[in-house]
Amino acid sequence: MKKIMGKTKDSRENIAIRLLKFMQFAFLGESFREKDLQSEFGVDVRTIQRDLKALRAYGFEFETKNGVTHANCVGGGVSRYLLA
Repeated sequence: MKKIMGKTKDSRENIAIRLLKFMQFAFLGESFREKDLQSEFGVDVRTIQRDLKALRAYGFEFETKNGVTHANCVGGGVSRYLLA
């Protein structure tokens, strides 16, 4: 596997897939459990939390209550930048 800046290409692809999945949840206004995604993606819950933090910087909203995270992009999300 070819390394790019210390990470394998596969690792970067996995990050992209996770972020796209979280954006999809937000656009559809869906909810998820971080623990379920942890096993689906094979990463630690902290990795998922870092991904969500990165997307919050772009206007995506994630609110967790009782272990369930509700996602939305009412605050703008990517569409805010595409329409600008």
